[in-house]
Amino acid sequence: MRFIYEIAIRLFGLSIRLISPLNSKVNKLVEARKTIFKILPDLKNKKVIWVHCASLGEYEQASTIIKRILEKNYHILITFSSPSGFENVNLEHNKIYKSYLPLDTKFNMEKFVDRVNPEKVILIKYEFWPNLLLELHRKNIETYSASSIFRDNHFFFKWYGKWNYSVVKKSITHFLVQDENSKINLKKSKIENVSVVGDSRYDKVLQNFHNKTPDSIVEKFKDNKKLIVCGSTWPKDHDLIFKLCKELPHYKFLIVPHEMKFITQIKFGSLYSKIESKYLKDKQILIVDSIGKLSNLYQYANLCYVGGGFNKGIHNILEAAIFGNNIIFGPHHKKFNEAIEFIKKGFAKSISNYDEFFEAVTLLENKKNNNEIITFCKKNSGSDKKIVEFIFS
Repeated sequence: MRFIYEIAIRLFGLSIRLISPLNSKVNKLVEARKTIFKILPDLKNKKVIWVHCASLGEYEQASTIIKRILEKNYHILITFSSPSGFENVNLEHNKIYKSYLPLDTKFNMEKFVDRVNPEKVILIKYEFWPNLLLELHRKNIETYSASSIFRDNHFFFKWYGKWNYSVVKKSITHFLVQDENSKINLKKSKIENVSVVGDSRYDKVLQNFHNKTPDSIVEKFKDNKKLIVCGSTWPKDHDLIFKLCKELPHYKFLIVPHEMKFITQIKFGSLYSKIESKYLKDKQILIVDSIGKLSNLYQYANLCYVGGGFNKGIHNILEAAIFGNNIIFGPHHKKFNEAIEFIKKGFAKSISNYDEFFEAVTLLENKKNNNEIITFCKKNSGSDKKIVEFIFS
């Protein structure tokens, strides 16, 4: 089976090289992988913990774990599979290195693992690359799955995922999962080395809460009026939001698109980077055209809309929740435990169309859950400490 996988992964590598001229994101990945071994320092003689994050979202989950590991005097290598993670994570620390993960061929992983020579490896949430895992297993390197979720329909539990499952089962030292259901599903498949530790994103957003900073532009824009902060939005979200703007002129709207390229498609509102201070109070819609501000701006919301729910899935609602905000999002949220829990508790509403959107705003705009939401987030924090204590116990 490994031979078949090796052929498949090489064909996959070839296919993404062929399409890379047509897709800027794929092209960045392809070009970066050409220089991985030239840029990556030789870490053989250092005490290294290797943390792998698929993209930016997984890095957010890992960030407080990484901070705790640094306190133990280790060097840390962070690898990414996506430009969204690699390009948007700026690491200014002499003991932290970052790299793209090479294509998962046997040769690449043997070479990469030998160069890094990690003491331990932590895989955040998903991404179980077989050749990587087999090489770590061959070298007896402790490998942990952290903040992971295993639902009933995970491909490991399907007939076509059995080989990958067998590789994961023998290669992972311990599974540090988010919820009890993941533990049950793994145990059904005869994986016993499992502990429930929770979701480390709660630790990250709690850090955001304590480190919030004032934003004079948004403060002047809000001007003591009701403000809906719309974060990580996509074009489908914008259609609903702009219709709502027209019907709710007493509200102000702060829109932070998921990708900056979406801004060119937005035909209403003023840009955060270009508007003059004297005009802020008179504007209803302000569009944030820079990366990295969203988590801090949720502090000004009276109500939040989090995008992505009309695409593959909602983005991080915990960033909004930690400031005590009620939240609205689209229908694709079933894979997110916190979204389901927030709906049950009355902290959030899922919508499928504009009428439901308007109704949700009307319902939640005067609903005061602030202290309950913040208390809930704080109660669910502490995962990062549990993970690090287990790995280094």
